[in-house]
Amino acid sequence: MPTTVAIAGLTGKFAQCIASSLQAYPDVFIRGYCRSPQKLPHSLLLARNIKVIKGEIDDRVAAGLFVKGANVVICCYFGSSAVMVQGQKVLIDACEELNVPRYIASDFAVDYTNIPANAIFPKDSARIIREYLASKGTVAGVHILTGGLMETFWSEFFGCWDRTTRSLSFWGTGEETWDLTTYETAAAYTAAVALDKSAVGVLRFRGDRKTILEIKDCFEKVYSAPLNLVSLGSIEELHTTVLDSFRKNPSDVMSWAPKCFAYWCIQPEAQLGDTLDNDRYESVQATNLRAFFLSHAVDELHLINAQILGYTSELMAPSARSSLTSLNISKSYFHALPASLQPTALQRSVHHHPWIDLLPVAELRDNLLRQPETTYDAAQLCRDMRGLQVVNSGRGGVIVWGEPWDPHGWEVTEAFVQKWPWVVRGSRSLLQSTNYWRTQRGEPALSFQNYPAANGGANPRVHEVEEHLGSPA
Repeated sequence: MPTTVAIAGLTGKFAQCIASSLQAYPDVFIRGYCRSPQKLPHSLLLARNIKVIKGEIDDRVAAGLFVKGANVVICCYFGSSAVMVQGQKVLIDACEELNVPRYIASDFAVDYTNIPANAIFPKDSARIIREYLASKGTVAGVHILTGGLMETFWSEFFGCWDRTTRSLSFWGTGEETWDLTTYETAAAYTAAVALDKSAVGVLRFRGDRKTILEIKDCFEKVYSAPLNLVSLGSIEELHTTVLDSFRKNPSDVMSWAPKCFAYWCIQPEAQLGDTLDNDRYESVQATNLRAFFLSHAVDELHLINAQILGYTSELMAPSARSSLTSLNISKSYFHALPASLQPTALQRSVHHHPWIDLLPVAELRDNLLRQPETTYDAAQLCRDMRGLQVVNSGRGGVIVWGEPWDPHGWEVTEAFVQKWPWVVRGSRSLLQSTNYWRTQRGEPALSFQNYPAANGGANPRVHEVEEHLGSPA
């Protein structure tokens, strides 16, 4: 009998990661709940095993329809206190009334169970909801703790990473440890927990544990580029800054919450410790920081660009053909796409695999479409773009600094240009963005014209640069 997993807040990125993880399991039916289903990717709206229910956070009737018959409810709300507390209480009450056995709360944070009750904590809703679930007689609470999420750590929200100067700001000595877990790892464990009927209470999962100094070392080995560290002061100064901002204006959450999260991330009492639940689900492979760095651009490309285009895993299958050549696609679909992903005339007229559509550089897409698919190894090209290209030194592939749909953040390495000159030929925007990032590292500018393609690019597969395995990154 299929397991029904209900996910509240389905329009959120993390919720969609969970849905994607669940789709890898057989006999799973997903029920989504959100205020604006029209914002969901087409891939979710069209999936056979997903049903979406529209409703507000305080709509008890819609909440009842959403949880009825579910084996477990997962909440992925993120927002104000009204959303995180009142919204979750509405869902929990519905679960209690309709005999839903388990409720996975919207926690996914540091170990707040050890944070003093009178301490300032941005996600205080987690403590309130844990107590509320404990008061119920039917529905059991599940609380998944992941430490800091890697994507959030490198986002503007946290305020640590400055991609323009390639610097990482920190408080303390730089030797304090951080528990870090990627969205996909946290989502994979959440999916496994959802399907494990015996999983209740507090569960702790971690992708990696690193100090700021270790993060710097890992970054520089993977990207062959310096990471500048900027000390902002001591941990005591961080705590004072948080308290001052909170007392000045508690309602201005963004003035104190990011720093408060950073504070608790490096406090020993709020860390996950050594007793983890990772081994409980051996099928889940946790992504460490090095793997995150190596695959970050590709993960973002898949999760964001594919979602923007409405591509599911089925639509990206090896035998798939791009839907952009269809005459039935409405103009509103194209108008909703970022300018960088707007299809070219060749994309609309030449049948091709949809992976090409994910590239935010029009010249790259057209170069690939002008080249017959049988004359080059597309799988090898994809591997090389991901940075799996074997090089004598440094790194190969494509590096993405920022949002994957923003071509200004794209950089191709010299090794990639040497091996695939015809792919990048004529792309002035890619050359400019590449040389911008190289200049930031003090490296000489590249010229795509310096690397001629064999046979005029007629058969790129015969032009292979001699490469040997170098020292690991």
